[in-house]
Amino acid sequence: MPWTASSPPSTTGSMPRNAKPASRPGFYEEVLDQARRNALRSAKAIDSLDDDIALLRACVYAELAEAVVDRPQVLRTLEVICKAELARARISGRSGDDLYKSVIGVLHGVGEALDGTGGGDD
Repeated sequence: MPWTASSPPSTTGSMPRNAKPASRPGFYEEVLDQARRNALRSAKAIDSLDDDIALLRACVYAELAEAVVDRPQVLRTLEVICKAELARARISGRSGDDLYKSVIGVLHGVGEALDGTGGGDD
């Protein structure tokens, strides 16, 4: 039976657990301008969460440097960082202690940025 809004696709199909669903080549490229298409191609070449986590941290630091801080946005970004660290730990098979240390490092850096003692790469 084809998928419709009233009948979502089955999650118990015969697709192997590690198989990726078919993607439509060029799906995002159709709606992106050239600069964003180039950025998307570059991003596809990265097989790590490290740069993504670093970018999120930079966004937090930049937001904390503003005169008026959007605290809900900072908290949402911190939540995403923690989830990304969790995903990275699961992918790499790191222990819970390593994950704990990573999250504490994020919070320590934010604390430094808040109290003006640094927090960024100086």
